[in-house]
Amino acid sequence: MDVMNDGNESAGRPPVQSRLERLRQSARGWQKAQLAVLGATALFGVLKSRTVSYAPREVQLASGVLLLLALGIACWAALLVGRVAWSLPGGNTPSRRHRGEEAELWQASRGLGRGRLLTYVAIALAALATASQWWPSLA
Repeated sequence: MDVMNDGNESAGRPPVQSRLERLRQSARGWQKAQLAVLGATALFGVLKSRTVSYAPREVQLASGVLLLLALGIACWAALLVGRVAWSLPGGNTPSRRHRGEEAELWQASRGLGRGRLLTYVAIALAALATASQWWPSLA
């Protein structure tokens, strides 16, 4: 049995290394979308309406907190996906070498999934935070 192929060719599955590289390529593409989310979240925090907000102070405060939370979650999600997308130097520690490629593939897949989920959470929080701008006026 060839170590690089891990015996998966006979089962019709690509080698683990090939699947890991495809996962990393997917993570690199996903990270571009995450950077757009990160930029949009930061932009929502900076942009303000020129008119006076009629929303109660508590709603405005909650909006600011939600926006900061969304920004933090988007950063955390980008870190998780970045760890999958870009193999860091010095990452070949003894504990990693003994895990094996299948375990590394599983962990990378799990990190990418969590990063994607957190990106959607950040988008939802940013959308909820900007909802205070549509507060009805007293006119």
